[in-house]
Amino acid sequence: MTKIKTTNLNPLETSNKHQEMIDHQFDTGKVWKVMLKVAGPIIILMLFNSAYLFIDSLMSTTLTHYGTQNGTKLDGGTSIGLIFPLMNILFALVVSIAIGTGYIYTKSIAERNREIASRSIGQSFTLIIIVGIAVVIFTAAVGYPYLLTVSGNWTSKTWGEYTTKMTLDGYEYMIVLAISFIPMTIQNTIIRGLRGEGKALLPSIIPILTLPINIGLDYLFMSNKFIGTGIVGAGIATFIASILGATACFIYAIYCRRNGEFSMRLNLSNFKLDKSLIKLNWKYGFGSLFRRVFNGFSIIILSAFVGNLAIAGAPDVPVWTKVWTMITRCTNMGSMVALGIGQGMSMLVTYYWHSKQYEKAKQTTKLGLISIVISSFLVATILLALSPLLFGENAYNIEKQYHGLFDNPIGFSYVLAIIYLIPMSIQMGPLFIYSGMKSPHLNFRHTTIFNLSLIIFSSIFFIAELITKRPILLFWGIAFGSILGFILISLFFKKRYKVLFKTNI
Repeated sequence: MTKIKTTNLNPLETSNKHQEMIDHQFDTGKVWKVMLKVAGPIIILMLFNSAYLFIDSLMSTTLTHYGTQNGTKLDGGTSIGLIFPLMNILFALVVSIAIGTGYIYTKSIAERNREIASRSIGQSFTLIIIVGIAVVIFTAAVGYPYLLTVSGNWTSKTWGEYTTKMTLDGYEYMIVLAISFIPMTIQNTIIRGLRGEGKALLPSIIPILTLPINIGLDYLFMSNKFIGTGIVGAGIATFIASILGATACFIYAIYCRRNGEFSMRLNLSNFKLDKSLIKLNWKYGFGSLFRRVFNGFSIIILSAFVGNLAIAGAPDVPVWTKVWTMITRCTNMGSMVALGIGQGMSMLVTYYWHSKQYEKAKQTTKLGLISIVISSFLVATILLALSPLLFGENAYNIEKQYHGLFDNPIGFSYVLAIIYLIPMSIQMGPLFIYSGMKSPHLNFRHTTIFNLSLIIFSSIFFIAELITKRPILLFWGIAFGSILGFILISLFFKKRYKVLFKTNI
């Protein structure tokens, strides 16, 4: 293998390494200010993305209808609820490349090795295309059987031909969405590289600007007033918006490259795969990949539990499926603040660790973990305040004899989901620290313990649910499993957490 040189790639870049070190934005100013500049735009972007997913669910519910049975509507919201978990797993396979590239890029910049930084970006584009095509092929092969499995017996016994159309539409939507993962991840890679240069604001604004376009295209394609392609139209809208976003980010990256502010070469040699960089990408991306995949499988199991309630003759199963969709959207939105802080924290820890600024790495760790705890409780409080609006007395026309949030099974399920959200959000903090330092493999142990606790408790309560025909018991299992999982990982990693707060990391 040819030895990699460490010479500067751009004549506009300074040849003075000491001056370059001073000029980097992560090296100047107080840690909390740097962290705010990095994590702030990420949090805003994630909140906008979550809001879009929430709006997308509402549009799928209101614009796509398949039929009515005993006063209950079967619509696109039910289909999205079944599709969402698997597509999260498949997206994790592709986006882990961008995540690994972001760590390599930041590490290389910290070590003043722009050659490796540049090659990591070029190689990631090749990997994304290869893995992206594989994901599309896999989706085409397993998408339809998957939808038939997680929807449960109610699809054939209760809804008949209505679910045939829903399943076919969902299958086509999954394929289009899988194709969209390729430009999405290319955009994600460029954004993470630019963040490694301290440029977090504009790379976060560009994806936000594409969201209104996506929503407008959703309505254009999904509404019967216009094209009327159902939830397949949501996939087409996402594909177009992702192409626009990737193109805009690419143009901005070229601009930064010409100004010597971003290392990206567009020559053939940079797109060739390098075994050493692939291994490093895998090392840094593995923790995130496993976490996302395991979380996705947990949601699939829970979705299957909800979808198969008809086995026990539980009433209004499609309604509970839609409720589960809305709850997962809300909890996903709630976790975005903690996730944004964690991403910003991990990037800074990576930079400070590899540039041997250990005191700043320790300060980032403290501030990040404290911020995640505070934000998790704050977001949970806000979501709880919205519960009467989302899951009030007449929510989804189910059990109207109930009055008040805590007497309404739909509303109280949402409260239990918020309880589950708090430890789930907080436990993500250490995962990003491990990823940014030398122990990304600890994500594996951490995630396994937390999710196994969640799955085991949910399974136990699901059995009770089948016996009693009370869907709310599943949400009790989720809440208990999340709390116990958090207690277990806190005990298991107790010594490691203490080390993170010591002066010498």
